Amino acid sequence: MIELDHVSHRVGDRLIVDNLSLTIGRGEFCALVGPSGSGKSTTLKMINRLVPATAGAVRIEGRDVAERPAEQLRRSIGYVIQSIGLFPHWTVADNIATVPRLLDWPAERRRARVAELLQLLRLDGNEGAKYPQQLSGGQQQRVGVARALAADPDILLMDEPFGALDPITRLALQTELAAIHRRLAKTILFVTHDIDEALRLADRVAILDRGKLVQLGSPQEILANPVSDFVREFIGDPELRRLALNIARAKDANG
Repeated sequence: MIELDHVSHRVGDRLIVDNLSLTIGRGEFCALVGPSGSGKSTTLKMINRLVPATAGAVRIEGRDVAERPAEQLRRSIGYVIQSIGLFPHWTVADNIATVPRLLDWPAERRRARVAELLQLLRLDGNEGAKYPQQLSGGQQQRVGVARALAADPDILLMDEPFGALDPITRLALQTELAAIHRRLAKTILFVTHDIDEALRLADRVAILDRGKLVQLGSPQEILANPVSDFVREFIGDPELRRLALNIARAKDANG
């Protein structure tokens, strides 16, 4: 579904992303994890052309993203960021319907999609008439996810979406995102600096350091066989991580 083929992003003399190759299958949930400055967010932004690849190629379903008009590309990909970016003078319903409106969906179809997503994200039907500032941080982030899903994209890019939330709200939204992925089977690329979040949510975890991919594997593979001192230090005690992962995934499986 997504192929990063020896991709780099250079700013002056500095390589932000350095010769990164990664393939993400249809319906896969892949987490990009690493310390600040490791190139995670830049990698994500090269996929929807918010920043250019200065070397290599990014392909979606085999087609180089550079060959597609940027606006068309972005409207076909859901994008969720930590700061949410809701329009403050639009209602929740209008915010969710942003991309369907740009795609000229009929009004009735937009209303039906908004109602469907409010239910999916466990937002009360009355929330659609409210404005973002009337919602809690967790509710606003749910609206951000709903907006990204509104046009039913095949790909969802998520850049530290829960990083600014309190721990209880963050855990609740992780559970909901895991359920949404099971239900909708979207291809998700999820950026986080939180290794527990990556291990809990992802089918595969890609660990980055200073722009380079240093390890790629399932959560179980990462915990069982860290390939370097950097990875071992980053993941911490593997037995504790494995225990936390088992507890979290049991919770997700039970809804």
